[in-house]
Amino acid sequence: RSIIAYLTDSSQNLNWMVFFFGVLMYTNILPDGFTFGDELVGTGENTITSRGISAIPDIFTETGYGWFDYQPLAKASFALEYSLVGQYYLFSNFVQIGLFGLVCLVMYLMIGRLLSGVSPALRLMAILLFVVHPANTIVVNSLLGRAEMLGFIFFGLGTIKLIDWLELAKPKSLVLALLLMVLGLLSQPQVMSWFLLPVFAVWVNGIKGKSKVFGLIGCLLGAIFVYALFRIGNLSDPNILAVYNPLIELTGFSERLAAGLYVLLHGFKLLMFPHTLLSSYSYGSFEMVGWNNPMVYISLLILIAQLLVVFLARKRLPMLAFGAFLILIDLVPFSNLFSLQSSIFDEKNLFGATLGICLIIVSLIGFFLKVKDTDTIKQVFVRNNSFRYLLLLLLVLGGYKTYSRNYVWVNNYKLTTVDAESDPNAAIANFQAGKYLRVEYYKYPVQNLISHIDSAAFYLNKSIEIFNQWPTSIIELGELRLQDSGQPGLALQLFEKAAQIEPENPEIVLNIGLSLSSLGRTGEAIEMFGTVLEMDPTNERAMEQILMLYTNNSYFDEAEYVNQRYFQLHPESAQPYFYQSKILLSRNDTIKAL
Repeated sequence: RSIIAYLTDSSQNLNWMVFFFGVLMYTNILPDGFTFGDELVGTGENTITSRGISAIPDIFTETGYGWFDYQPLAKASFALEYSLVGQYYLFSNFVQIGLFGLVCLVMYLMIGRLLSGVSPALRLMAILLFVVHPANTIVVNSLLGRAEMLGFIFFGLGTIKLIDWLELAKPKSLVLALLLMVLGLLSQPQVMSWFLLPVFAVWVNGIKGKSKVFGLIGCLLGAIFVYALFRIGNLSDPNILAVYNPLIELTGFSERLAAGLYVLLHGFKLLMFPHTLLSSYSYGSFEMVGWNNPMVYISLLILIAQLLVVFLARKRLPMLAFGAFLILIDLVPFSNLFSLQSSIFDEKNLFGATLGICLIIVSLIGFFLKVKDTDTIKQVFVRNNSFRYLLLLLLVLGGYKTYSRNYVWVNNYKLTTVDAESDPNAAIANFQAGKYLRVEYYKYPVQNLISHIDSAAFYLNKSIEIFNQWPTSIIELGELRLQDSGQPGLALQLFEKAAQIEPENPEIVLNIGLSLSSLGRTGEAIEMFGTVLEMDPTNERAMEQILMLYTNNSYFDEAEYVNQRYFQLHPESAQPYFYQSKILLSRNDTIKAL
């Protein structure tokens, strides 16, 4: 009670408490390494961000993205980070934790302005529940979640400035709001759906003055227009693979809608009962159900109920209405109901909706415990034992689940095997488990290598059984058979199967050549490597394999012809010098060879 009394002496104290509580919730992720997906943005494997600050102009003009997956500001932050410390997971995790603390602070300030007529105790309780909601763990633990956090920080600050405009009509506030909204879109374009929130606030609160309303709408449309200028000429059609989103195999809109509603129900469930949490969803994660499944209608009823709450509770219980509205604008637009997404489901899309469900829960608690809008934080927390104990219970349960889920993200080996056990029928989960089991025994010494290889093969085989038209999993298993278990014959069968799916894939043809070479079929192997070079004339590995086979079999004239090409295409590589020395030694030209 004395802590609450001290904190409520100043709103500044509460702001610091919210920020540090958000930081504290994720301190145990600091020592965690990079996990899968992080290499797309934050490690040396990304050829753009690993160039540092010099890559920022290219990041903002990069092509190959659709309307909602272009995130240059988030990507630029990784380039800046790479310039400062290089590839350093501890620093990356520190930034993630700090950004989450800022998200919590900005969201707290935003709902304080949007729901100024609601008891500050309820607003504080809502943001504390948001901090501990386990569904947010994927956003903080994965570097890919930085886009969400930056987007919400800029959007929240922009909304606060829009409220300043509505209250004071200062043009400066409107200009700052426009700038912040543009930054939000450049961080994560999906916050565009949240642009409906300040419009909803105007409708609920009944703001007077047409010029103010037109200014607000003009600001939001202006931000979208500026974002569109970045995308003109750079838009690409989304590449949706069935292994990531099996809804693409359903041809009829009615079929997709039914299956989409069924998947959406999983999102509603995770908001209320965040178990089991997964890092990815794919083919096999959900049944492709139709309208004969009752769960489809339950999902539809939840949607209708939320719409009714938005309209009917906006005056008497505004926090409840805002919560329902947040879930609708955050979760529904990117849930495959209206347009197909790259993945059948993504827990990062729950990030804003978790704030919505926290507002709903707290609003209902306040209603049943008879918390008045005029009640201060001291009055509610000190005098209302039921409120205080219930909040403590929810914080302990959510905090424990969040803290324990953070430990699952400690490395790829832990994360992917837990995911595969939790979602055993998912193609991607099993593939990732098999892939990172291989990485594990390559990077670290393991006690029983054969058992480790067998476990990796088990997961990869299961992934192929679930979805046999994805060559990536077949290639991974083939490489395991070729490189790890010494079975080139079995590997060749797998690579030939993958080639039936993607015959023009140079990686597959290269692996066929490697398998043939291991089987002693030198002529066929050289032919395969030659085919690779026809597909990709700069393929360095194919050149190395041809040179190795030529020199090992004393075909030095042919080797020299290939090596001259190697010199021209890769003058910075040491390999052509090595092979040229072998060729010169075959001619007894020792001095030049040295």
